Amino acid sequence: MTKGKSHEWQFLCLKALLEPTDSPHLSELVKEAETAISQRLQELRASANGSGEREAIQEVLPSLWYLKHKKFKHSSGFETENRQLRTQ
Repeated sequence: MTKGKSHEWQFLCLKALLEPTDSPHLSELVKEAETAISQRLQELRASANGSGEREAIQEVLPSLWYLKHKKFKHSSGFETENRQLRTQ
């Protein structure tokens, strides 16, 4: 496993998960995390190693899905829905 590649998706997931749910940046952070995960999974497909990393990815995906599909009230009082991201 390439440490830099592993740390990139992990960092982006953590950044999205720690973002306040009323943040206008949440959708973009989730999208960035999903993109990094998708790229990393493509790299791992070519490798016999990485089963632990694949497990870690599977564990974080439900949390990202929740952030992407759950409705949150923004501080402005308007309810928004994070559905513009596609499941990859």
